[in-house]
Amino acid sequence: MADIMIAALDGSTPFDAESLAQAARTTWPEASWPGSSNRATGELARLKIESGGRTLFVDVLPPGGGLGIEGDDELAADFVAWITRQAPIADGQIVITDWTDDVVTLRPNMTRDEVYALRA
Repeated sequence: MADIMIAALDGSTPFDAESLAQAARTTWPEASWPGSSNRATGELARLKIESGGRTLFVDVLPPGGGLGIEGDDELAADFVAWITRQAPIADGQIVITDWTDDVVTLRPNMTRDEVYALRA
């Protein structure tokens, strides 16, 4: 079970909760905001993604906090690859932690296989 973090090294927040959810619904139509009524205030917002009996929670953290991702490993890899195609990623600025023993830089337009390869 994945329990990872994606963040910008410069402390910027390239992840807007509402925009992220709207885009996610094009890939995962059942994406929802269970119990996240405060998402518009800049507080924690938790997006729930379900696909093929698998579940993933994506916490959109307050400004500068990034994304906390918890759930099924395969769905997590799909989401990480997907987010590299959604958010503006400057070379070397967006990192993923706890997917491997080291902090790893994400690149624009990664594939699921490339995300999995980071674990090797």
